[in-house]
Amino acid sequence: MKEKSVKEKLKFVLKFAAPHKWKFAVMQLCMILASVTLLILPYIIGWLIDEVLDSQNMSRFIYIVAVYGGVYIFNQAMYTVVNIMEKVISTAFLFDIRAELYARILNFKGRYLTSIYSGDMISRMGYDVDQLMTMISINLFGLVSNVLNLVIALAFILHSNIWLGAFTVLVTPVIIYVSRFFFGKTKSGNSQIIKKKGLLSSWLYEILGGMQEIKLLHASKQVISEFLRRSIKIARLSIDLNRTEVLAERINAGISLAAQMGLFAIAALLVMNRHLTIGGGTACFAYYTTCITAFNSINSKILSLSSNLASCERVMELFEIDLEDGREEHFKQQVISGPENSGKRILGSIEFKNVSFYYNKEQNIFKNLSFHISPREKIAIVGHSGVGKSTLVNLLCRIYDVNSGTIFIDNKDIAEYDIKYLRNQIGVVHQSSIIFNGSIRFNLQFTEDKGQDPYLWEALKMVDLFDFVKGLEAGLDTIVGSGGLSFSGGQKQRIAIARAFVKKSPIMIFDESTSSLDSESEQTIQNSWEILGKNHTLLIIAHRLSTIIHADRILVFEDGKVAGFGRHEALLASCGTYKALFQEQYLREME
Repeated sequence: MKEKSVKEKLKFVLKFAAPHKWKFAVMQLCMILASVTLLILPYIIGWLIDEVLDSQNMSRFIYIVAVYGGVYIFNQAMYTVVNIMEKVISTAFLFDIRAELYARILNFKGRYLTSIYSGDMISRMGYDVDQLMTMISINLFGLVSNVLNLVIALAFILHSNIWLGAFTVLVTPVIIYVSRFFFGKTKSGNSQIIKKKGLLSSWLYEILGGMQEIKLLHASKQVISEFLRRSIKIARLSIDLNRTEVLAERINAGISLAAQMGLFAIAALLVMNRHLTIGGGTACFAYYTTCITAFNSINSKILSLSSNLASCERVMELFEIDLEDGREEHFKQQVISGPENSGKRILGSIEFKNVSFYYNKEQNIFKNLSFHISPREKIAIVGHSGVGKSTLVNLLCRIYDVNSGTIFIDNKDIAEYDIKYLRNQIGVVHQSSIIFNGSIRFNLQFTEDKGQDPYLWEALKMVDLFDFVKGLEAGLDTIVGSGGLSFSGGQKQRIAIARAFVKKSPIMIFDESTSSLDSESEQTIQNSWEILGKNHTLLIIAHRLSTIIHADRILVFEDGKVAGFGRHEALLASCGTYKALFQEQYLREME
């Protein structure tokens, strides 16, 4: 993707800040008042010094001290309001942007799902989004405050003495030039480091998920070596960047010190020649210190902005990924209002007409694939590994869109259905379905209209888990643990199948969903299929003979095409591919 300009990045961030513009305005006003009052204090101190030296009037002294105390208290009150509002605004801002990001990620087109690294995504959703708030509340607003401090301080110095003001003005371009020079160098460095850290996080995420396999493969040494290799690259970039930042800080500090000594010498001469009072000189020196502090802060915030802008670029990339519906307006309507056509229910006929699909142009998965399934048919889908059985499921659910041809449900192109409505009409159970870290109830009730307890218990009966769950102390509220840690593989799979039963979609797909079950549990599920098949279209991807032979029809895939489609006995006689698959499975089960 083309790198965005600073203007584009600022516009993107301000879009999310817009709903909170009045809060931001109040916070900025309080920040300005805090800055102004803070800058009045040196003037009061100078005034106090001159009054004591000239008149030694105690009542005058007390009056000035009281003014100082009042200004100071007001200043602290403004800073308190700023700090509180910053917390309130940042919480709301981060909530808004993360909420939309989560919604968008769940609506990414299928082709992006395999190209996104989990660790990198977590890094963008966490660190990079946090940087956007830092960019606004600390760096951008801070820049405004620092520039204001600089202007006011310079105005006070110029008002006190033209020579001190001229000296300060002459030093300013030098510091600004140095800041801009080092900003360019740190910007590209920060961008590279953030990107490589995101990739490393993704890699570590994958490693943590495969710890058991790594141990079994005795691959710990290789993994550690790769980790060190990647970390060293990041470390070298960080060292180079830190070297540049330290050099920038030292050069700025040196320039500031030299300028400070110059100003001190000029002020001393002016005081000795009675062109400046001691109090005025003290105030000028304090204001010059403010100028230097403001310069350094501006420099620091400019350097920090380079990191903020790099993070902004990474977040913006997520907002540019194509959505499933392809339209921003429709996406927002779906998120707010829910899917269209929500009150209707399809019958369940399926037709693939001249469908072609590929992940890359060099390898076709399907080529001119055509077949028709009637409502309430129980269809078994078989074929060698890699022929596209699971891809067929993804196309039907529009995880991926076809490259050519058309898929129809109830004689209507699936591209014409609201995508959320379409998926609500299709229930899918994979070989390794996800089990969430929550209660059994939470893992079952993803359908609002059937999420009540009677439906949940009915589904558990159909998968032979009723007695097991009933016997648990917390029942449906029992926590299954991360990834279903508290349950066996077979129990987790049956919970996933029960979840599909609760949904009771007109079309139900079981993708090797019983492969991890024992024969008794599998028979229970098959009995449930017989019941469901009376009112639902069932697609069953399986290889076990017991599952295949009792289907109404069997769909056989080979080389991206339909090699056969019919009943078990007819295919044995007419389809060589099916006969070979059947004999392989028969021999495997006999062993």
